[in-house]
Amino acid sequence: METRSLVSEGRIQQLENRIKILEGELREAAALEVSLYSVVAEHGSSTSKVHSPARRLSRLYFNANKQNPKSGRESASESIVSGLVLAAKACGNDVPRLTFWLSNAIVLRAMISKSFGDSTIQIRNSGKKKSSAVARRGGEKENLVDALEKAQGWIFSRIIESLWWQCGGNGTRQEQGNFSVKLWKKAIKDASERICPVRGGGHDCGCLPILSKLIMEQLVARLDVAMFNAILRESADEIPTNPLADPITDANVLPVPPGKPSFGAGAQLKNAIGNWSRWLTDLFGMDGDDKDEARSPKPFSLLNALSDLMMLPKDMLLTPSIRKEVCPTFGLPLLTRILNSFIPDDFCPDPVPAALLQALSTQDLEQDSIVNLPCEAAPIVYHPPSPATVLAGRSELNKSQTSDDELDQLNSPLKALSLRSSARTPICVRYQLLRQVWKE
Repeated sequence: METRSLVSEGRIQQLENRIKILEGELREAAALEVSLYSVVAEHGSSTSKVHSPARRLSRLYFNANKQNPKSGRESASESIVSGLVLAAKACGNDVPRLTFWLSNAIVLRAMISKSFGDSTIQIRNSGKKKSSAVARRGGEKENLVDALEKAQGWIFSRIIESLWWQCGGNGTRQEQGNFSVKLWKKAIKDASERICPVRGGGHDCGCLPILSKLIMEQLVARLDVAMFNAILRESADEIPTNPLADPITDANVLPVPPGKPSFGAGAQLKNAIGNWSRWLTDLFGMDGDDKDEARSPKPFSLLNALSDLMMLPKDMLLTPSIRKEVCPTFGLPLLTRILNSFIPDDFCPDPVPAALLQALSTQDLEQDSIVNLPCEAAPIVYHPPSPATVLAGRSELNKSQTSDDELDQLNSPLKALSLRSSARTPICVRYQLLRQVWKE
């Protein structure tokens, strides 16, 4: 009898553990359903509503971190990241929906990072017995933070690629004569409206405003390379061979004609850059004066250097310090190629002296300089905003007053369509389990 009793108790304990695991999985499935799969990914003025997925996913993770064993926390982390990626994949090339999920991923990462920072303080102040456990949980949080950053980078790259072909690609196939300045200003405006239709229309939106700036910095850098390569072609009839770095096929969209560098062309190019830069500053705050130049480079750096080179007295190029200041990224072979095709005009009627070209050919080649054309487009670089910047003045961790109502809608979805369901619809267990956690 005692042996049978022990076996029964062991069996009961095993079943209780299994029930606990299954309840955790049901709760996790319900949280993912209400946080991701039932969400309408659209921009709006309410910060709380736009970032409700991030808020709910953070509560899923914090609950798993508090109640579940290690396997439960790992399962929640994996489900959160994979769920975000699946939601973003379902957007296809729909940029507004992609930026919606990117904004939520950034806010979620900031929440987890803030929690990780608090754990770090606990590790320093706690004893040895507690510190190992806290450190282990902190390591799991750090893994989730890293995974979220990778997911953000993937969504960010998807947005850049989609915008590049939707806004920039369309302009390269239309004949616009000499209206390249207006054409690209329109393309920039179009990109801003695709990134956030609400903010692009002149209204306040709950999504992160810094997203537009981060995205446009990458697009402008790619446009800078594309125009640089197109302007330095030998003629307008030359066919581009690199669809990524040199995609412009219509010379009419360029601010200056290709293959004809001159002082006047340099001045015209500088004027176009000024127009675009002011437009970028007005729309996105991209003024190129940020302290962190590595993260916020000056817009159109290659075109700026090219225009300076066209207008610079050519004999000054013999001085390495001046050459490094005016066009630091241009190698001597590229400089020689540009100067060889330089055309005298009314502003600079003198041709480039042959002695200058000879002298340049004898100087040493600088490192990290562009020597060949077409210049390769830089890879997309994503720098996640700091958690302090993301969470400043926000309260996304607070429970939304509509959370319970949305659970009721999921439990009876036919009511939203004014359709009758069966008279006695059983309440889903997973929503009951999730509601219990949300009430805590």
